[in-house]
Amino acid sequence: MAFTSSNVHFRRALSAKMSLVSWNRSIWASFMGKIKGAQSPLNPVTDVFGMSSLKPTGRPIEVLEDFASIQTTKLDCPVFYPLGGYGVTGREIGTGKGQRAKLGNISVELNTKMQVFNPIDHKMSKYSMNKPIVQRQLLMRSHDYLTDWFSRYFAFQPYPAFYEGSSDNLTDPTWGEGISKCSHMNAYYADTAGATKVTFSNTKATYEQSMATALATLTDTATDKMSVALIEQIVYFASHSHRIAKDTVNGESVYYIVMSDQDAKNLQRDSEWNDRMIYAAERSLARNPVFTGKVAGTIGGAVILIDDCMPAAYVAADSTGKYSNVRSTTGDANGVCYGTENAAGQPNYMDVPVDPGHIKGSILFGKSALALGKIDEIGFNEEKSNFGNYQEIAADCTFGFKRADIIDSDGFFGLSGDKRYENVSSLILFTHA
Repeated sequence: MAFTSSNVHFRRALSAKMSLVSWNRSIWASFMGKIKGAQSPLNPVTDVFGMSSLKPTGRPIEVLEDFASIQTTKLDCPVFYPLGGYGVTGREIGTGKGQRAKLGNISVELNTKMQVFNPIDHKMSKYSMNKPIVQRQLLMRSHDYLTDWFSRYFAFQPYPAFYEGSSDNLTDPTWGEGISKCSHMNAYYADTAGATKVTFSNTKATYEQSMATALATLTDTATDKMSVALIEQIVYFASHSHRIAKDTVNGESVYYIVMSDQDAKNLQRDSEWNDRMIYAAERSLARNPVFTGKVAGTIGGAVILIDDCMPAAYVAADSTGKYSNVRSTTGDANGVCYGTENAAGQPNYMDVPVDPGHIKGSILFGKSALALGKIDEIGFNEEKSNFGNYQEIAADCTFGFKRADIIDSDGFFGLSGDKRYENVSSLILFTHA
């Protein structure tokens, strides 16, 4: 319908901006911290982003907003490594023993995501709702629909970032930024020995094949299900093997573990979990998880959070038929698919948010686990054609999630292949849920 003076205030509502952080359905919103590069006093327009003035917030999701000021779609956040070695003692000659500073980087990139809503498609649709008040309500409803869609879309994007390395607007095979998917380099899976690490390789095909082989071993047996013992193991590995820094909550240093509701139920059935919960609090419906049925809590230095929408992992050998060569991490039958797809081959988590698969990952993370780059907040616009008969409302945002893998871009660490040096902020444990 055409805009007139009687409904101009609805146009103002559609041109408003929605904050990217205001995810009313997300467990991730509280983990964000904004990182800003300093500005040069000689040229206040030019940012010296990435220099020694860069101060990460230490929050689990670092939000970077300096893209617009330097007009780029990619930023490399530097990671300086301290000097090591034994040093020079006494009268020993120091010449020729100098160490060069080692510098890795965390790459962050951007792409646009848009969703379009069609409130009135032609003249007859307008005629069938000929009351102006109905037309205005439908126009206003479009803002609600799009806001709801984006709040759910953003709430899911940390999962492809953790599992595949980047949000799906960056890895999209047609309209993405050319970023290939790659499984987490700190990946563990449950077996009879406990939490076993998938052997990492910078040769992508080799590592993704190892991931697929490991995930294929998970079956519906007690040793492959979530337990207290597995949580204790990955918490130990996080601090001792991967040097993951804990976050601070109410004065306590903790890790976070996000797991599926299926894994949470298996944890609730673990005898050791129940034994601990019996003595963890008074026998109260309000304060003891055993009596309330709640599983979320703190154990082994980790705060457990539960999300029903955790995507599952699929391999080509999976009998469910949900593996897709195109969407896999290798582009063939040798990799891993995270999440399911629709008939068009696109991820379908917006329509089917609860993944029915049984191989679920539990994500343990600490400080600076994800990097979120963004240019602006979500904006709304309208499109009219055919003399006002056809109208669509669109919302879009330019952003990008990346997993905080440290990359040896210039080969100074002597790496080849995909040049991933390490990840010191998160790990994933796969179990049969």
